[in-house]
Amino acid sequence: AEPLRGKRVLVVDDSATNRRIAALQLEPFGVTCVEAADATAAIVSLRGSGSDAADAHRIDLSILDFEMPDTNGVELARAIREAGK
Repeated sequence: AEPLRGKRVLVVDDSATNRRIAALQLEPFGVTCVEAADATAAIVSLRGSGSDAADAHRIDLSILDFEMPDTNGVELARAIREAGK
């Protein structure tokens, strides 16, 4: 568990329940979860927005739902890689 302490994990799932379950499972290990309901919200979270735009969120690990209404996890993973995150 120690290697996870302090890591930031992006959890992307269109189900709020699934996102919350993942967060509840990870937080005891000292992980900070950044939750997103879809690919668009995930990209916004990675880039930062508003007052934190200059300091975009650092993400160490992503957990992506494979089947989402607007895209799938593989397409989102490609978009994240292309964005340099």
